[in-house]
Amino acid sequence: MVNVPESALGGMQFESERESDEVNLELLWRIFRTRSWFIFTVVAMVTVLASIYALRLPNVYTARTKLLVQKVDPSPLQNPELMKPTTAYGDTYYLTRIEVMKSRPILAPIAERLNLPEHYGVETTENAAQILRGNLDAHLVRNTEVIEVALSDRDPKMAARIADAVAEHFARETWREQLFISDQVLKWFPEEGKILEMNSPIGQLRRLENDPIASLPSVMQDPVIGGIEQKQMGVDEEMTVLSARYTPEHPKMKELLTQAAYLQSEKKARIEKIISALKAGLTGDFTITNVKVIEPAAIPSRPSGPKRSIIVLASAAVSFAGSLLLVVFLHHLDQNISSEEDVRKIPATFLGYLPLISGLNGRSKNGAKSNLLHRALSDSRLIDSITNMRAALLFSMPAERSKRIMCTSAIPEEGKTTVLGLLGISLAQIGERILLIDADMRNPSLHQVFGLKNECGLSNCLIGSSRARDVIQVVEGVPGLHLMTAGARTPNPPVLLGSASIDRLIREIELDYHRIIFDVPPSLHIADGLILAGKVDGTVLVFRAGKVHQKIGRRMKEKIDAAGGVIIGGVINRADFKRLDSTYSRYYRQYTKYYHRRDGSKTEELSRLEPVHQ
Repeated sequence: MVNVPESALGGMQFESERESDEVNLELLWRIFRTRSWFIFTVVAMVTVLASIYALRLPNVYTARTKLLVQKVDPSPLQNPELMKPTTAYGDTYYLTRIEVMKSRPILAPIAERLNLPEHYGVETTENAAQILRGNLDAHLVRNTEVIEVALSDRDPKMAARIADAVAEHFARETWREQLFISDQVLKWFPEEGKILEMNSPIGQLRRLENDPIASLPSVMQDPVIGGIEQKQMGVDEEMTVLSARYTPEHPKMKELLTQAAYLQSEKKARIEKIISALKAGLTGDFTITNVKVIEPAAIPSRPSGPKRSIIVLASAAVSFAGSLLLVVFLHHLDQNISSEEDVRKIPATFLGYLPLISGLNGRSKNGAKSNLLHRALSDSRLIDSITNMRAALLFSMPAERSKRIMCTSAIPEEGKTTVLGLLGISLAQIGERILLIDADMRNPSLHQVFGLKNECGLSNCLIGSSRARDVIQVVEGVPGLHLMTAGARTPNPPVLLGSASIDRLIREIELDYHRIIFDVPPSLHIADGLILAGKVDGTVLVFRAGKVHQKIGRRMKEKIDAAGGVIIGGVINRADFKRLDSTYSRYYRQYTKYYHRRDGSKTEELSRLEPVHQ
């Protein structure tokens, strides 16, 4: 057993992944090249519509004002629980203030005062406040304590007016917030609200007249008073002990009474100092706020929106991506036979493409139908395609096993008669004697392709009214090419094609020709070709590019196999190399451009080769 190094396996895996990526990118590029006309059409239409929409949008003006928002530090005289320093002293603090600014209690009074329901065209103040919130934007200026407020409106003057109103109202509400406890808090937490009210600076001020001064929180929590009270407790305990042995007139008792009086006076002086500071602090709270407008809004002179160019570019980008995804999706859904890979999936040997060619549907001045195939052979591109198809046919089967060939399709109008005629001419040009037999007695057309008459033909030979050598016609201008037309119409072609007469006819004429090629009706729903499939050496399937589903192609192969026939290969007719999903098409397009310069003609469909019935 050979041990393969892991590094080698890893390298192989990497190469496989790289090849897979290259294939996917190449496939995506081919799909884009194939459907670029659709993609750019969609992008152009969407871009035009987006441009019209953007131009019809009204101008929007944005007014900006700036607020200085300083963080509140707790005063040593205020209740620590009420003014506790918040942990959100980073950006979260300012984000919270911005959300407060955009809240309904702030915006609703502004909407009512400025009559915004009428301005916005709504019925209620609540709706106007919602619109105002959508038009309002605020953000913290980086590395500062400044919040910039931006208000957008179609009226530039109204934009500035509303921006100033929002900033001023927010500053005023913040000032009130610092003075009073929210009624909502007291409403939801009544017991706690009472405690907060009692411990607030305003509650302490009220208790100066009603309660003992010592019960004030600012007094009870003062460390100096706490130290004095501890000393007083020591003096009181000592006086209690000595009073059991001494009278108040005793020197020690007098000394303790003097200390007690001194401590009481110190305590009183400290309390008076605290009360003075408390009053001063309350006065300051009524006059100082941490939010103020530092830059009122100016009336904007230029519109800030809409960003019409961005709308148009975004629409173009989205439409491009969307249309590209759509064509990729449709490509994966498209199971029609249109390329070499599709033919091989049937499975069948790929014999070649017949491209779009030019000038094959004209009439002469006298009204007679022109010789379409002879005109086609003047086109170098078509000659090369036929030559490639002929070479693929000859290589696919030995000459002795491909003397009898049948050409058919799944459904009508796929160009089987044209392909048969071109193949016959190409084989005759290499010196072979070729007999083309029109076995499509339901809708004969091969004689029209060569400009011949259909008076007597195959049907006449099979019923015994004519001999083969009498109905075979020579195709002028193509040495070695002969044609047997379909002959008189018959009510039951399958009976004639399945009779012993067809076998005798083939044995009679095949010695005089290198190959006999039969043109039969479309074989998906008509049995004529299936009856003949077992009598020939091989069958060539003709598919019009993009018209027949792969399931139909596989069903055709199954039917011919069941009839005892052999599939030589498949031909793609009317192949548009500009839209073909094949690497081969890129080189072919370069080739056709070279000859296009020489021919000076424009491409048309090969369907023009199909004759028009008179």
